[in-house]
Parts: sequence; C-alpha cells; structure tokens
Amino acid sequence: MGNSVVFERASRSDLDTMVDWAAREGWNPGLRDADSFHTADPTGF
Repeated sequence: MGNSVVFERASRSDLDTMVDWAAREGWNPGLRDADSFHTADPTGF
C-alpha cells in the first residue's frame, strides 16, 4: 500500500536520545554505556 521503511545510521546524538528515552521509560540503559558502544563501533547504530 505504498508503505516503505527507511533505515539510517544513528548519530552519536541519536544514541544519546535513545538512552534518554530508555531511562524515561524506567529501563536501565546503562547511562555510561553509550560512550563505550559508540567508541567501539561508531557506525554500528
């Protein structure tokens, strides 16, 4: 029906936003983990 899905690589700022969303939902996102994940693979999100 004309629907499509577009995938884009998340920026470092996007990753921070996702961690913030998780924290607001009461998840335990590992607030310091984003730095490690991004450093290990900056193109992985």
